[in-house]
Amino acid sequence: MSRTTGTERPPDRAGRITALVAGSALAFSVIYFASDVIEAAQGGFSDFQLALTLVAEIAVPFFVIALYLVQRPAIGRLGRRNGSVGYPIGPLRPAGMSANSSDLSERVGA
Repeated sequence: MSRTTGTERPPDRAGRITALVAGSALAFSVIYFASDVIEAAQGGFSDFQLALTLVAEIAVPFFVIALYLVQRPAIGRLGRRNGSVGYPIGPLRPAGMSANSSDLSERVGA
């Protein structure tokens, strides 16, 4: 700990936290992928597969926030500003931009 700020963590603790967050992100992503593989192999949903999906998805907000907290010292002021403004307005796209290609085909007459 620093005498002036009292906010710095010892390097070994920061390294362990970073490894834990990275490992969690990887592990829950693998669980989610395994759930998709099980669904494809079975040709549909099962209780076990849905439980795996639930476990993997419940963890997402926690490790996303943890990834931000681990990376926060390196993000800087500009990155925080752009992320806090850019992320919420991303879904606000022009009305003509549709994910449905048949809609777009009808609009342009193709």
